[in-house]
Amino acid sequence: MGNRGLLVTATVVIMSVLLLASFGMIMSAYGDTSHGDRQVQVSGVLDTQRSYFNGPPFPVIAAPYSVTVIDYNVLSVQYDGSGNHVGNGNTLTTLAVDTTGIGRASGTGTFWGTVGDSKPGFYTFIDTFTIDTTQTPAPVTGNLVIVQGSGMGGLVGICGTETFQGAVNLATGAGVFTYNLEAQFGNSCSQSNAQSG
Repeated sequence: MGNRGLLVTATVVIMSVLLLASFGMIMSAYGDTSHGDRQVQVSGVLDTQRSYFNGPPFPVIAAPYSVTVIDYNVLSVQYDGSGNHVGNGNTLTTLAVDTTGIGRASGTGTFWGTVGDSKPGFYTFIDTFTIDTTQTPAPVTGNLVIVQGSGMGGLVGICGTETFQGAVNLATGAGVFTYNLEAQFGNSCSQSNAQSG
């Protein structure tokens, strides 16, 4: 390897180290991430809006069962802080509907903000919900699970579940929901998982 190759390699290594160090400083700026063992319950209102694409419908199961994916897009979620849960998220959602007009949807996403009295951070979640597309706006009920081990910054060590219900405009993705989030930090997550297992 010539001098140029060594220079490029050294530059990549140095940039990687600086990037990791910068990320560490940014996350440490969010404050102490050691929450100890605690539980937090917050309730409030969240809003959704379609933020990216809405794909065309396509059948996934043929007749006589006839299930069609009618919507796959990125939804933006905003927690308004009414439940001391402040922040935003994005979820990549796929919605499949059968011949009765009842749909089942699932998605994965990331939230960034605060939960309870935490400092800012983020976590990954998985959500599932049922929607009645025969009504306008369409009623929705669902659940969300925070992926244990995904928390960073002020939300390190978080796990938990959320229930939500509301209604959404299928054309725009705009909706208003009430929610109840029960979150745990630290060993409370392990104890909660052991009890549910």
